[in-house]
Amino acid sequence: MTLTINIVGKTIATTLPTTPGLVATSTPKTISEVLAASPKEKDCPMWCTVLQTFANKKNVPVEQLTLEALIDGQDWFRHELVKAHYKYNSIRSYCNYLLRFVARAKLLGWSPAHSEMAGAWKDIFAVMPKSVHRRLKRHVIRLGKLPPTFLNSDLDLCVQKIVEEGWSYRYAFGAKRAFLCSLSKNGLAEKVPQLTCPSSGNHAQYGIPLDCFPAQLQAEVKALLHWKQMPYRKGRHRPITALSLESSICRLYGFAVNVQKRSVISLTELITKESIEEFQAFLLQERGVKGYSLVGVLRLLHAALKHYPPYKQQDFGWLGQVISEIYIPPENETEIRNRKLLKYVDYEILREALAHMHDARKEAAKHGFLALARHVHNELLLSFLVTLVWRQRNIRECRIGHNLFWAPIPPLVNMTLRPWVQQAIKENPQQQFLQFYFREAETKAGRAVRSIVPPWLVPLVEEYLGQYRPALLSGSDPGTVFLNQRGRPLTAGQLEDLVSKITLTYVQRRVNPHMFRDIFAFWWLSHYPEDINTVSKMLWHKNIQTTIGIYGWKYDESAALCRVEECLEQHTKQSGVQPLQLAKTKSSGGEILPLPKAAVTKTLAPGSVIGGGFKKVA
Repeated sequence: MTLTINIVGKTIATTLPTTPGLVATSTPKTISEVLAASPKEKDCPMWCTVLQTFANKKNVPVEQLTLEALIDGQDWFRHELVKAHYKYNSIRSYCNYLLRFVARAKLLGWSPAHSEMAGAWKDIFAVMPKSVHRRLKRHVIRLGKLPPTFLNSDLDLCVQKIVEEGWSYRYAFGAKRAFLCSLSKNGLAEKVPQLTCPSSGNHAQYGIPLDCFPAQLQAEVKALLHWKQMPYRKGRHRPITALSLESSICRLYGFAVNVQKRSVISLTELITKESIEEFQAFLLQERGVKGYSLVGVLRLLHAALKHYPPYKQQDFGWLGQVISEIYIPPENETEIRNRKLLKYVDYEILREALAHMHDARKEAAKHGFLALARHVHNELLLSFLVTLVWRQRNIRECRIGHNLFWAPIPPLVNMTLRPWVQQAIKENPQQQFLQFYFREAETKAGRAVRSIVPPWLVPLVEEYLGQYRPALLSGSDPGTVFLNQRGRPLTAGQLEDLVSKITLTYVQRRVNPHMFRDIFAFWWLSHYPEDINTVSKMLWHKNIQTTIGIYGWKYDESAALCRVEECLEQHTKQSGVQPLQLAKTKSSGGEILPLPKAAVTKTLAPGSVIGGGFKKVA
């Protein structure tokens, strides 16, 4: 049966497998049966159009669509229509008709799979926010697990499914967070005992934005923040640190107004010993904040106040005393490492993901040139993170011509050059190379970093900048290499969201931008455990002690002993003298025991050399 429908002046031919003489059953199971049971429905022509569009986007024949696929693909379908540049009202209509078709199927007696499982979760989802309910509920039920056996990893899988439907990681993570908070808030955490829910308590928002401060207090805080970011001043704050300081003050002011019900018009009125002690108790007891997090907040505030010239006459020694009295439970270093390793992805898997992204270009091109441009943008972003392992700030702020440029190598620049570069300069002193250069003020360590971009990245950089980046711009060019959806520079949150979405898609695990640095360090030290200096330079650390403090545990006692054994074996080969041998006894356990003393004495004559460097004393 072929239906021809005229929509907006276009003829859409939709072929549906409707068998002649097919009658409606009590419980339809296919799309054809639902349509056969609804011949007089006024929505039937539009349903055919929507179902054909859905099938085309899925790249499958319409007869292979299932009613389950329509439910699971609602959000995905919306995002596909957005990518195809459908008008807003058209998108709403298409999605609405899809929902009405599913509702018609249910009215005819069809019920989705796992309907019994939905009953087990009914009480839990009844208290969920609307923003969480529909999308998260569908994936939770689809897993087919009862609440008592539902794990944290299952919830993470649901988040991944939401991201795959086209939603941002920030939205998916927010749904997860709202789900866990609702469980805790409504006393339902015990029904899902395997999930890690936040502590119950007061989770209402209490902070107040800086723009809502009284005029005098706002001026004082802005002056303090400006002073802390002044260049060439000892203890200068980077913008991200100044933002943390601003957030701390906003929370403290919000506590004073919304919790203590006080009126505050100046910093000296806001920051008193009584208010700080009550703020400390509020965070620790009611909000469930960890001790080390609170110490970080108060230390930042204390350091800013005690050095601020207008407050030189004020005594803030009591604040340091309050900070020192906050209890911080000791953490086991092994547990910290194990938690980090749970997030770890092998470096080789990330490199394979780059190949998968390149292969996926054809699929991205099906959605138009803009989608392909965005895909190449993401491919280059992942390549920078895997190869160069920059901090997220340098990724976001890297500007064309200023930080990334083609130029000859200056004669007096301190930069190590590979042999092929030296040969090219020898042949042509004015040979240009693609380089990156960050000045002292542009790096966290406060020192300049300059090098040549690895040659395998150059073609991708040229391709992106020349062909695809212009399509991503909107309005004036900000000059940054990487852009957000509106053609503007990426913010820290947008970058983390984008990288999380890319890795969930191609690695099946979320990796945040900073984790790439840890993954590279672990991979390098696994192959070269004693070469921690290379890791320190690749990560742009100010001194090697920082690197040792973070990654030095990879080079532990066992690594040192292995290195010594290798050294001794090398000396043995050079000197020709065999080291001490061990013999296995015939005991049942097969334990290894040293040779008898006589054998050792016979093997090692007085004055002989062991391993090439140590003499046995007679």
